[in-house]
Parts: sequence; structure tokens; C-alpha cells
Amino acid sequence: MADIISWRPSEASSILDRVVTVLMEGGIIIYPTETVYGVGGLVREDVVQRVRELKRRPEHLGMIVLMPSIRHVLRWAMTTQHPRILRLAQAFWPGPLTLVVRATRHVPSYIQLDDGTIAMRISPHRFCQALLQRLQAPLISTSANIHGHPPARSAREALAMLEGVDLCIDGGLLSAGRPSTVLRLQDPSPIILRQGPITAEAIERVLHVPIIKV
Repeated sequence: MADIISWRPSEASSILDRVVTVLMEGGIIIYPTETVYGVGGLVREDVVQRVRELKRRPEHLGMIVLMPSIRHVLRWAMTTQHPRILRLAQAFWPGPLTLVVRATRHVPSYIQLDDGTIAMRISPHRFCQALLQRLQAPLISTSANIHGHPPARSAREALAMLEGVDLCIDGGLLSAGRPSTVLRLQDPSPIILRQGPITAEAIERVLHVPIIKV
């Protein structure tokens, strides 16, 4: 079984040192977010493939990445979508909203969806923020579960489903229990691909356009 570290902000420096070492060596971690536990690593093709195998996730499904800042998000998103991204970021980030946008040439093909889009968000969880500020690089963030099973709300629950991870950061029992809202930005009406904590009505109030639910 993977080593488990309890997340304590007072010990952030030493904890992050160990996590970064594991990630730089191509390792995969389980970690807490503001919604559910995530599993992932650095955006590398071998890491993406290993995460897919651990989750038994179909090849055609893309993966969400957590970003250190809005600057990183804009670098990976087509400029035509920047105005909407900035408005949504001001209203909901850091927070449980994932944006699916057209990817730029900077985005590796193995992390894109089949239609050339990329899914990104900025998490408010203290561990995620501290780690991403240290890395200054995107982090794969797919829910810590077997594909099709309910997402894990505790580190032990995540570990019971996913064998073969290198390190687990225990952030306690998470209260949200719902993955992020996933919004695909497209003209004229964005589409909610997955309903989460942020509602279509809240998004409509920010963008002033109808939001389609699927």
C-alpha cells in the first residue's frame, strides 16, 4: 500500500518537499481537493496512461488539470475564449468549476479531449494551492475512484479503490462529496456537461447567456 501523509498546513514545507520529489520522479498521488479526492501527477504521457490504467478509464475521455494561476489557464486556452474565462474566474475561481475550452498549441495532445479541448480549473484547497504554487505547472486531477464508481471522500476510501499509487495525502473526510461543475465554453450557449456545486443559473448571471444542460 502507498505511504500516507496527513496534510498539516503547519508542516507544509516538509510535506511538499516529499510530494514534489514523488511527482518529479513520475509518481502518482492521491490528494484532497475542495470537492472529492483526486488522483494524478504531472502532465506527462506516461503518467496520464498510468492514471488511466489505475482508474480503468476509457481512452477517449480526457482529464481535468488543476492550474496554478489564471495566467497558466489563459496560456492553454484559445484567445477567443479569454473574455468568458476571465469573467467566470472572477466569479467562481478558486472553486469547483471546471472549464472545457479550445486548446492552444501549448497543450500536449495526450491530455486533450478528442475534439481538441482541454478541461481546467483552479482549486481553493490549501494543499492544492500550496503544491501548485510550488510546482508552477499543471497537475492532473481526476477523481480518485474506479471509473463509474462514486468518487472518494476520504483517503482510505480512495486507497481501497486504487492500488498502485505512490503516495497518498490524507486531508480528512471531505464534506462536499460532489465533483466540480463542468462547463464547456462554446458559442452561443455554453453547455453544462456535469452538474456540480455551481448551478447553471449562477453561471447565467455571470455570462448573461443561456446555459444548456445535458
